[in-house]
Amino acid sequence: MKIKLLITIFALFLSMPVMAKKFVVQAEGMTCQACVEMVTDAFHEFEGVNNVSVDLENQTITVQSTDETNITDDQIIELLDKRGYKFISIKR
Repeated sequence: MKIKLLITIFALFLSMPVMAKKFVVQAEGMTCQACVEMVTDAFHEFEGVNNVSVDLENQTITVQSTDETNITDDQIIELLDKRGYKFISIKR
């Protein structure tokens, strides 16, 4: 009986989604689809990044990643600066 219970609990644990982090970056200078692709590709270079969404109108980048991903503000600033965009703020 205990083994069945442990197997059931383990199976439930394996089926649970990985905890995710979400943060929103405000940046200036993104104006076109090429900007969207460049920023999206750049954030996907970080291990654990699952989804990147760029809003050109609001100049925001929403990044979703696994809980284990630790992208620092300095890394984000460098990522944007290398591509010609200006970091404004981040909401975690």
